[in-house]
Amino acid sequence: MALTISQTTNADSVVNRQIQLIASDATAAAAVVFSFGFRPRKITLFNLTALTEDVAYDGTAAGSTIHSVAAGTITAGAGLITFNSDGTVTIAAAALPASSSFVLEAIG
Repeated sequence: MALTISQTTNADSVVNRQIQLIASDATAAAAVVFSFGFRPRKITLFNLTALTEDVAYDGTAAGSTIHSVAAGTITAGAGLITFNSDGTVTIAAAALPASSSFVLEAIG
C-alpha cells in the first residue's frame, strides 16, 4: 500500500475562523455562495432545526460531504458543500431547507 500525504499549513500559524448564524424563511431553498475573506479548509454546517451536520474539507473530491443525522447515521452528502476556485464556498439548496436555523463554521 502506498500513501500520498499532502500537508497544508497557514502562514505564521494564523488560523482563520468564522461562525455565521443563518435563518431561512418559508420560501423555497436556493443554493448560496459564501465569501469569508479567507480560503476555508473546512466547512461545517449545523442544521439546528433538523439536527443534522454536514462537513466538507477543501482538497477532497468534489461532492465529498460527510452528512450526519441526530440518530448518529453518517452518510455521504453528495454535492452539498462545494469549494470554489475563487476561495468562496457554495452550499447547495438541499442543505438549506426552508424555515430552518443553521450555524455555519469556516476554518482556514
